[in-house]
Amino acid sequence: EVKGYKFYWSQSHIETYCSRHNTNLTVHMTLTFRTKSKHGYSAKFSPYFPQRLACVASQYYGIAGCGSVFIFDVHPGEIRLVQMSDWSDGLFDLTWAENNENILVTASGDGSVQVWDVGQAQSPLKVLKEHTKEVNTVEWSQTRNEHFVISASWDNLIK
Repeated sequence: EVKGYKFYWSQSHIETYCSRHNTNLTVHMTLTFRTKSKHGYSAKFSPYFPQRLACVASQYYGIAGCGSVFIFDVHPGEIRLVQMSDWSDGLFDLTWAENNENILVTASGDGSVQVWDVGQAQSPLKVLKEHTKEVNTVEWSQTRNEHFVISASWDNLIK
């Protein structure tokens, strides 16, 4: 438990993590992190740091209230909250940048996409108001030597 939060990390999750990252760690402990009054929507490991995990969550199932980005370092027997940042609306998805180990992009219920630098301040570097309704997914894509962020929204648009 970290500052009143709990994170649930099962043995199967740890075995999958160890398999993906070619490590022989044996862990017999379940790690726990519980968000206060927020519901988790997406969690992804960093492509650069195998122990770094980002999660997004929203209050009241994303219907009302704010969202949060949680950054953790996960080690056998320990989960450490590195950073927590709030946003004014629910956050539903996230993706790590493929060209910078500290850049994270999130999808929000206010129709925007946020670009965060997890090594810097706790507010987004940039906010892109691309949709008129909730953005439910984002993905970082590197094609033809260019980097694109793709978002899909309940406004029936993919941008």
